[in-house]
Amino acid sequence: MTQADLENSYIWQRLGFGKNRCMKVLPPVWLFGGLIPSRTLLSFYTMQ
Repeated sequence: MTQADLENSYIWQRLGFGKNRCMKVLPPVWLFGGLIPSRTLLSFYTMQ
């Protein structure tokens, strides 16, 4: 989901994500693009 979709979602607002619960915004990644996008997503997770 996009950040705009989440901000407009009634359920998301009722659950309190982004306000009193923590959440993580990931950079956009093409999942069907092959090895390079997969490596980018993996490097994002391993840098934490």
